[in-house]
Amino acid sequence: MANPIVCIAGGSGSGKTTLVNGFTDALILHMDSFYKDLDDLTREEDGSYNFDTPEAFDMQACYQAAKDLSEGKGITIPLYDYVSMKRVGTRDIKPPKNSDQLIVIEGLFALCPPLNELGFLRVFIEAPAEILIARRIKRDVEKQRGVSETLEWYKKAEIGYAKYIEPTKKFANLIVPFSYSPIVFSK
Repeated sequence: MANPIVCIAGGSGSGKTTLVNGFTDALILHMDSFYKDLDDLTREEDGSYNFDTPEAFDMQACYQAAKDLSEGKGITIPLYDYVSMKRVGTRDIKPPKNSDQLIVIEGLFALCPPLNELGFLRVFIEAPAEILIARRIKRDVEKQRGVSETLEWYKKAEIGYAKYIEPTKKFANLIVPFSYSPIVFSK
């Protein structure tokens, strides 16, 4: 019997990771591990890269990793470095402890085909744009990125959300609406 898979998607800053952190005994598969190397991406017309498209991910490798975990196999996944924007190694994930341990796929495109086909539960997290950008600024500033850099990135994130992520909501069998979560900018 295959282990059940839950797919959790939503925009950047929507609360996917916060929700996933509530799964105390699940095996978590973060889609961010499956970003392609910068060298494998095509530049935009302006010379920049767009990380908010399904093409920025190795969807097939993520699919196979989730499927293997569900079938009770251990896997090896890439380690992605956000500074160099390259894969810098691998990480082993042990097989599930038992046949009812949940496998959770979390990421922007977790409801895109073929990943959505794996989920018995497909969750989409909705949050207003102003909350998404506020959370993103807070997170990026904590990672020593500038606000102007984050705002520039966010233009592409908004376009990617509207074009690729929000339409996958139709595959969800559970939509979690935004709930109050205060943004604290000082410690």
